[in-house]
Amino acid sequence: MKRKANIAAALGLITAALFSATPASARNAIVKHDYPSGQNVYRVEIRNLNRLEVLEAGDSDGVGELHELVVQLASFNPGSRTQYDGKRYTGKELYLINEGGIVSGNRNMPIRVGQHVFTKTNRRPSDETQMWVHAYSNPADREFNSNYPNGVSVRLEIFALELDCAGQRVCRRNSKGSTTISFKIPEFETPPPNRCGPSNTFRLEKLDGELQISGLSDTRVSSRAHKVPVGATWWLLTKHKKGGPRLQPFNADICIASTTRRPAIRRPTERDRELARGRRR
Repeated sequence: MKRKANIAAALGLITAALFSATPASARNAIVKHDYPSGQNVYRVEIRNLNRLEVLEAGDSDGVGELHELVVQLASFNPGSRTQYDGKRYTGKELYLINEGGIVSGNRNMPIRVGQHVFTKTNRRPSDETQMWVHAYSNPADREFNSNYPNGVSVRLEIFALELDCAGQRVCRRNSKGSTTISFKIPEFETPPPNRCGPSNTFRLEKLDGELQISGLSDTRVSSRAHKVPVGATWWLLTKHKKGGPRLQPFNADICIASTTRRPAIRRPTERDRELARGRRR
């Protein structure tokens, strides 16, 4: 329980930092990449996560004012070596589709349930790595696996902030919601390549109406609303007349790659063949 509490506290501080950051550019990346490469350490990448579906708008009148959006990838490793890579967007850096095409957002973007929000205007798939973390996974490590009985070591999280205002007024009522997609590193029969390709890339998408990751078992999706009291550094779950806002990824690619290279296979020389024939005599 203490280990789980430490993880929750770490996530709270990470998220608070993402929402409270005031960089020169509103869209910023906050990362922690200090877990080294090695055996049983994998590089998890997120690609083509450019589209999100609104599950709940965050306001009782059905129209929320989306002020900030944070997309974050996190992993939990031995020795409390939490890793994270997150991007923060304001309403001005988000886009909606209407009958006339894609329109840019404003300071507090109006959103409704069922709408799709985009983080870029060019929606074509690309090989761009948007976020990555190193994640440890070793089925033979009893101590680590006892701390994580469900095998969950990686989370993709979507945090949203709605100010419950009309128009462009900043009311700071701090209505927040989140969606979390948790998954574990699969038990590969042979180590995956150290580059992303078809054999080690998995699709996050809706299957039979539910968000799942094709090819990865034990995918878990949860979503909830939060409220931040004045001066608080972590979210407290409270009751709302209308919860949210909550958004979830519509599609994305998840790559899981080795962080070490496979040993090179050396072709036997003629001398090797001669020695082998001599041993057989």
